[in-house]
Amino acid sequence: MYIESVYYIRKKDDSTATKTLEQIITQYPGSPLKEKAVTMIDVLKRRSSIENYLSALSVERAKEDSQIVVYDDATISKGVLPGITNNPQKPKDAVIIPGKAVIDPSKKLPPTVSNGTFSFNALTPQYVIMVLNKVDPVYISEARNAFVRYNREKFSSLGIEITKDTLDENRALLVFTQFETADAAINYRDKIKKDATSEISWLPVEKYSFYIISNANLDLLKQNGNLQNYIELLNKQYPGKF
Repeated sequence: MYIESVYYIRKKDDSTATKTLEQIITQYPGSPLKEKAVTMIDVLKRRSSIENYLSALSVERAKEDSQIVVYDDATISKGVLPGITNNPQKPKDAVIIPGKAVIDPSKKLPPTVSNGTFSFNALTPQYVIMVLNKVDPVYISEARNAFVRYNREKFSSLGIEITKDTLDENRALLVFTQFETADAAINYRDKIKKDATSEISWLPVEKYSFYIISNANLDLLKQNGNLQNYIELLNKQYPGKF
């Protein structure tokens, strides 16, 4: 019903959209979408003034997505999250004193694991990806918009960016960039996976799943499309997590 109201809004049929939103408020008072419906109705009441204000500012809207476009092989290059300077520098007044290095045997770098196709290193920067299976492009765009708002409200300091991509004709991707380590990516992945049921409650949970992946593995995945093979590697590193 919420997506239907968005359709009518795009058609400039605000009265029908409002009626549909009011049905959500009346029929589903306990739904997380109730507050969104209330907000949307309020925005529709002020639509003319908002549009006039934007027109006066000569704001040019970005072209809306009508379909999922196959990835053009351009490499995604974003800042590393969360809040870590990419090129840390020592203070100018730091004094380096030569000495003997002390190795703590209890602190070892996690080994790189491989299954012959993919390789995984927990210290490599990772993306969080959302895989959507047989989902209409309109719903994918709405999901992206929902998570943009979600990040703005809960993770605004991280500057997370969301890019749409595809694996094949049935599977689309939302790529959340980028986290410094696998642990940082997993922490975010667990939070967004839990909150997705309310943020995109109109999309059945069996239609999507969340994983972490490095840039190199993402490029390889788009070439071979073998998601299950990659999931098996993740579960080898994090048993039962994915």
